[in-house]
Formats: sequence, structure tokens, C-alpha cells
Amino acid sequence: MHSIPEILALAAVSIFIAAAVFVYTARRGAGAGILRLELFSSALFILLFLLIMLLGISVAKLLADNFPNFEGSVFLGTAFLQVAAIAGAVWFSSFAGDKLLRRPTLYDVKSGIFYFASTAAVLACGAAISMGYKEITGEDVVQQEAITVFLDISSVWARVGAVLSIAILAPVAEELFFRGLLYRAAKHWFAPFFVGRYASATAAVFSAVSVSLVFAFIHASAFAFFPIFLMGLLLTCSYERTGSITSPIVMHSLFNIANILILCVK
Repeated sequence: MHSIPEILALAAVSIFIAAAVFVYTARRGAGAGILRLELFSSALFILLFLLIMLLGISVAKLLADNFPNFEGSVFLGTAFLQVAAIAGAVWFSSFAGDKLLRRPTLYDVKSGIFYFASTAAVLACGAAISMGYKEITGEDVVQQEAITVFLDISSVWARVGAVLSIAILAPVAEELFFRGLLYRAAKHWFAPFFVGRYASATAAVFSAVSVSLVFAFIHASAFAFFPIFLMGLLLTCSYERTGSITSPIVMHSLFNIANILILCVK
């Protein structure tokens, strides 16, 4: 069993790192810009998101029902959803006349690597929750289903496909949608509710929190909800630091790769 001071220390480390990143970004951020969507475009964006989610869930169920013995069926369905999300994000960006994608620079990549270090806050947060839960209940937290499925894969090719889905497709798809489109659109949606000198900054904070909550919710894990929410905020900071979606993609990809390595070492 773990001691209360250990749990509180991990929580304190998580809060300190996150707070330092938030302050640093607020002072030095280049800004991610705003995606100005009118009523029709906003409705189309939400509809597109729902259709992609429905299509992905349908394909995943179809694969699971028809290929129950295929180990990679879960990740193949997920990969289909990720590719659809990438295509949808690129199409909608073009439709809205938005410059979501720009040529990556070395600075963008270096910034993503720099912000990856801040994910220590996410790991500390997750460890504090896990240890606290065990201290209270005497039981280990329930792993996310995706982790359990990944660990159970025995086929080399299925595992390679799963790694590609987790390390490359997931970061690209999720960052294009959540940070690249939804976060910047939310800043436009929240803007009318605030006035004064700090109106834009306040709208950005509300947008970051709201989008990070949605980001955590779709991962469907009660125990990982707050760490994923925190991860969403840090990814948003990475985006705001450079104004390039490359930065959070690199950060997200490195974090997922680090988690894969941790799982494989255990």
C-alpha cells in the first residue's frame, strides 16, 4: 500500500508542472488563431464529426462481428476511424477557407519535443489517482480496454498495425480535429460572451477547458479521465506556443510512443 504523503507529492508535482507550462505559454505563446464559423458552417462541422464517429463505430462493430478471431480487428476499426477523421478535418478546413495545415518547421518539431517533457505531469497525475484508488479500495484501477487489447495481441503484424495506429494515426487525427478545428472554433463561439481587455484570453481558456473535457470523455475511461483532460490542456498549450498543429502532433505522438514502451517493458 502507498502512503498518503506519496500520493499528495505526486499530485503536487503534477499541478506544479502543469501550472508552469500554462504560465510559460501565456507569456510566450504565438497564438493558434481563431476559426470563424458561421451558423451553417458550425452545424456542418458538428454533423461531420457525428457522422465520422458513427461510421467508425459501425466499421469497428462490423469487423468485430465478422472477424472475431482476428486480433487486429479492434485497431483496424480504430485506424479506419482515424483516417476518416484526418480526411474529414482536411476537407472541412479547405471548405471553410482555413489554413489548418502549414509546412512544418524545425522550430515546430522542437517545440513539440519540448512540450513532451511536460507530460510528466500527466504521468504523475495518473500515478496519484492509481495509488489513491488502491489506498482506498485495496484494488488496482481498471485498465483502458485499448490497453488490454494491445497487451493481448500475439501476432507481430497485428501489433505493428496497432503501434502505427496509436503512435501516428491517433495523434494526427485527434490533433487536427480537437486542437486544429474544434478548439479554434470554440474560441469563436465563446468570444461573444466576454468583453474587456482579457476577453480573447478568457474565451481561449474556456475553449481549452471545454475541448479538453470532450477529449477526455471520448476516451471512455473513468480512471484516466482527469489525466487525459490534463493532457488535452497541455496539448493546447503546445499549439498556442507555436500556432502550428505540428507541435501538438509531435508531442502527442511522443507521449503515445512512451506509453507503448512502458507497456512493453512491464
